[in-house]
Amino acid sequence: MPTTDEVELAMQRIRAWQTAYVDMIETLPYPIFVERRGRMLMCNARGRVMLETLDADGDAAARRVLTIVH
Repeated sequence: MPTTDEVELAMQRIRAWQTAYVDMIETLPYPIFVERRGRMLMCNARGRVMLETLDADGDAAARRVLTIVH
């Protein structure tokens, strides 16, 4: 069974991977949307700009993009 220190180290590594993943997505020159089970979890700066250009509130814009994707 893992020790508390091992679990803490594993969680730190997971957080570092998540940060690196988000940082990489932010550098891409086109909109990126990450969704799970039909719910938008995050998007990069280009994705946020795209959502803002849609004539809808934030939730409606996200649903519209997810509909297009599906």
